[in-house]
Amino acid sequence: MYTKRTVISKNDDQHIDFFQLDRAGRRIGIVIETGVVEFEDNGRTDGGYNIGPGMYFTACVQATRNGVAFGATQFPKHFKTEEECVAYVSKRISASRKAARKFITL
Repeated sequence: MYTKRTVISKNDDQHIDFFQLDRAGRRIGIVIETGVVEFEDNGRTDGGYNIGPGMYFTACVQATRNGVAFGATQFPKHFKTEEECVAYVSKRISASRKAARKFITL
């Protein structure tokens, strides 16, 4: 069964600057997009999302350089609980901050 996704609510994007510069002199950071989505059966056996029907918390964490999306596109992750979503975002912030420390501190 495949589902279609409807955005129920989207929070304001959160931009985090790690106060580090990469080798090209760009500020390293991330942007976090969160919200709530609903998945409903789309009545098809092909095409759509391969996730069960229901309400989900969603988060997408994307690397930035000078406040602009950088690198491979990150797809949103979906979570049944807000706690799972917050834990995922916290883990991504920590990992991204650790990776940024390899570069020049402002």
